[in-house]
Amino acid sequence: MGQEAPRRNNGLYVFPPFAVDLGRRLLLRDGEPVRLRPKAFDLLLNLVESAGTSRSREELIRAVWPDTIVEEHGLTVGMSALRKALGDEDGPPRFIMTVRGYGYCFIAPVRYEPAQAGVADEAPPPAAARPAYRWIVPAALALMLAAGLGYYANRDEAPQREAALPVAGVSAATPSIAVLPFEFIGEEQGNAYFALGMRQTILARLARMAGIRVMSRTSSDGYPSHPENLREIAAALGVTTVLEGHVQASGQQVLINLQLIEADSGRHLWAGSYTRTLDDVIEVENDVAAHVASALEARLLPADTMRNARAPTNDSNAYVAFLKANYFEDQVTNRNNAVSPDTAAAEATTLYRQAIELDPEFALAHARLSILQSYAYWSSIVRTPEAISSARNAATRAIALDRSLPEAWLAMGYVHYYGQRDYATAIAAFERVLELVPSDVNAKVAIAYIQRRQGRLDDAIEGMRQASLLDPRNSRWPYEMGLTLMAQRKYIEADEQYARALAIEPLNFASISNRVYAALLAGDKQRAVSLLDDIASVADPLGQISALRFEIARLERNADQAFASLPKGLDWVQVPDMGGNVPRSMMEAEAWALRGDRSHAREALEKSRQMLQAELVAQPHNPDTWSALGIVFAGLGQREEALAAARRATELVPVSRDLVDGVLYTTVLARVHARLGEAAMTVKLLRELLQMPGGMFISVPMLKMDPQWDAIRADAAFQALYKD
Repeated sequence: MGQEAPRRNNGLYVFPPFAVDLGRRLLLRDGEPVRLRPKAFDLLLNLVESAGTSRSREELIRAVWPDTIVEEHGLTVGMSALRKALGDEDGPPRFIMTVRGYGYCFIAPVRYEPAQAGVADEAPPPAAARPAYRWIVPAALALMLAAGLGYYANRDEAPQREAALPVAGVSAATPSIAVLPFEFIGEEQGNAYFALGMRQTILARLARMAGIRVMSRTSSDGYPSHPENLREIAAALGVTTVLEGHVQASGQQVLINLQLIEADSGRHLWAGSYTRTLDDVIEVENDVAAHVASALEARLLPADTMRNARAPTNDSNAYVAFLKANYFEDQVTNRNNAVSPDTAAAEATTLYRQAIELDPEFALAHARLSILQSYAYWSSIVRTPEAISSARNAATRAIALDRSLPEAWLAMGYVHYYGQRDYATAIAAFERVLELVPSDVNAKVAIAYIQRRQGRLDDAIEGMRQASLLDPRNSRWPYEMGLTLMAQRKYIEADEQYARALAIEPLNFASISNRVYAALLAGDKQRAVSLLDDIASVADPLGQISALRFEIARLERNADQAFASLPKGLDWVQVPDMGGNVPRSMMEAEAWALRGDRSHAREALEKSRQMLQAELVAQPHNPDTWSALGIVFAGLGQREEALAAARRATELVPVSRDLVDGVLYTTVLARVHARLGEAAMTVKLLRELLQMPGGMFISVPMLKMDPQWDAIRADAAFQALYKD
């Protein structure tokens, strides 16, 4: 905390209808004395003199009983008497607010009237060096996505060090902090959720504060818990302080050791050790955040002070369920490292609902459940009308419970974006988040993603650039800029961004695969092969690298190499020229077709048809599935079914509503017409597509190379598309 100003000995502190008479040591109500014991008066005076600032229990005990050993019970009794004298016992506090897990704060406006003046003289309370309302983080906030909710980004490998980017509008003297991953020590890895949840919560609280810059979680995720080269890491992240620690668990007992370190000098600014049970996490998080904020002399944004004084829930069991839910949700929406995203999403959903059942007014749990459900809908984990309807209901409930909760508005933004592609309403919700937390990266990039789908690509790139300034060690932002540059058919510039992403996260499969595919779209097949050769030994659990090798073999019309490149042990594979995962048997059909074996190709296509139609039973509104089914029906020679399926995808997501996915599904429709030998309609669609920002899916060089257009390659109008 800042340095205290000298205590005044006379005059009045006025907070109507009360006043504290310093000279006579009296509490007055409308000018009449109110009976108050000496220690209760001292307690009141300490609170009033630091009005707007949270005071810890330890501070108050030392100030009021300086030479006496007093337990917290004595402070509690004194506070009860003081509240009774102020009439502040029932209902929302008007004068003294309890800062759960920390202490107390005098929240009423106070003015000082000098004794000699005889008239009111507007002045701040004695702690003149402080702003009028300076707050220490007092209470539990909720877990917040510190990284953007993304489609593909993988966060498992340690990033290489890279020079930190400057942050616009932040002075070099501004206090800043990175919270490194907390090490979890214990045999029961099922309790590892606690370390992750504790870190996320502290980050969320610190992000609400003015006057400091909080490095996002994703930028510091790849670093160890207790690095030897702390100064180098802080320089790479562009921060002045680092919070590190470990959590040791045995049964229900946990030992938590944390320390805040000044990176330049290595000086310990604060350290804390706690022994608690797993169901007592809120109190620990309150105390840690309060001490960190005090050490950094940070203050809360004014709009957040009252909301942040409340715990997200008073039910410890509900909070434990919530932390466990976040642990599974994080594997799906942020890290994408779940062995089974479907299973992890289902587990998280169950735990969120358990938390809500225990505390129906747990607004943050409603918000996080909604965000998960919207993401599951968007990424086709559960793409049903019921899923997005449930997400809307949860977001609506979260807003009804707490209109000042940023996550509630973030959730509603995703409902409109992911669920309806209602961009105007979604942007309004995301802008509301930014009003509450101006540095929120999730809201900033969500708006940028929408701008990309609207065809406002330069605006989208600027938004992603801003995200990279706020979150410089997150490989997602150069990756997303690479995608956007691909849409503009700026493949060389896109390659540079993917190289940036891989410098941060060398094994980011999304950046690897898109970098290779960008080379193919640019017509540089030799470079694509070279890029793949550079990662020959990389594990390929999702089959993405194998799919790229298959794509090159297909472009070279090399059947043997195509068969050799088929992913092993997978039924579904993410291929570069389709929206989602497709049956591996579709790739087998392509390989058999290259070999000229129609019988085996048809057999593989029939298997693909059955798998895709089974998917549509569960998710009838999934455009990725309809689009893939169109290709399969075309391969089977079933014209009407092929066109109906491919058109259904374009109806679900038309170009007029989405210049990313809409372009993809229209490109697939063109491929269906081509496979059916319908040159005129294919050429018409391709001419339109080449005028759109659809460089992620269609380019002139690919028209020349890709055997998918062979059925109409002799057509003069088709040849003119790439000859001109």
